[in-house]
Amino acid sequence: MLPVPIKKGLGILADRKEVFDLILMDPPYGKGLVQNTVHEITRWEILSHDGTIVAEHAPSEAIVHPPALECRLRRNYGDTVISIYRRKPSSP
Repeated sequence: MLPVPIKKGLGILADRKEVFDLILMDPPYGKGLVQNTVHEITRWEILSHDGTIVAEHAPSEAIVHPPALECRLRRNYGDTVISIYRRKPSSP
């Protein structure tokens, strides 16, 4: 579950038909915000067709990304993980 400000912000962006090539995320660790936000970004279609999401999160946060995305890179840096997601070529 996403906090209201995040859901509201994503909804506003979608209503404005905003689309981004690059989305950077660094939410508080251990709250499930990365996975839920990545799913909402995909659902609201605010990531361009060749867009990239770069997410920073804790190693303990297992992220199951939406089927439309693929994890292109995942690197551990101590207590931080950087995950990079891109749309799959066949996804709208």
